[in-house]
Amino acid sequence: MKKTLVTTISLCALLAACGDDGEQGPAGPAGPTGEAGPAGPTGPTGQDGDDGQAGQDLTAFNFRTDAPGAYTRVDRMGMPAVSTALITDKNAYNDADPNDDVTVGQSLPQFVESDIAPVLATLHEALRDDLDGASLTRCSTGEGATIDILPCATQEVAPGVSVLDLIVPDTLTVDPTAPAGFPNGRRLEDPVMDVTLTIILLDLSVHAANTLVGVLNPTANDVPFLGSFPYLAFPITD
Repeated sequence: MKKTLVTTISLCALLAACGDDGEQGPAGPAGPTGEAGPAGPTGPTGQDGDDGQAGQDLTAFNFRTDAPGAYTRVDRMGMPAVSTALITDKNAYNDADPNDDVTVGQSLPQFVESDIAPVLATLHEALRDDLDGASLTRCSTGEGATIDILPCATQEVAPGVSVLDLIVPDTLTVDPTAPAGFPNGRRLEDPVMDVTLTIILLDLSVHAANTLVGVLNPTANDVPFLGSFPYLAFPITD
């Protein structure tokens, strides 16, 4: 009896296991992550950068040969401070050519009469008391509405060369046969603003052109200039 019962129970269990599938139970938990596989092969070497065209000297200056009419002038800078401080209509000034800075009839040259003279007169009037207080003789005459800056424009900075000659036309010229230095070119160490302010503010028959040098600005750069290109000193980063 015991033997028959055990066989029957075993058969029932087997039939239950081999019967119709029931609903699938939930998935078991994921197994542990396997070890990482070996590294893949090294990718292909990238293409070398372009070092310039073969035979081209990358240290040389290469100038465009387009006609001047192919360009649009966006700014013109000749003598220091003229365009920056004395011109009110910058767009008209930049659109014009230095060849347009000419005298028409007996009047002052273009831009001198419309821009430079009025601005310079205002500057002289504003600094009149300061110049007098510093015992400096200004080149203008009169005061207020009667101030006249024409003597400043016509005074000579060198024999036969007036202040007006330096700004009309407004170009910075270089004469290789003459010593270098402002206004014959412009070296990095030249105190151009000190000299410029002297010749447009002071009477050169009383004061030398270097009167304000060392008075308004330092006489040397805080870091020595380089002896080769680009010549400018490296910036101080501390």
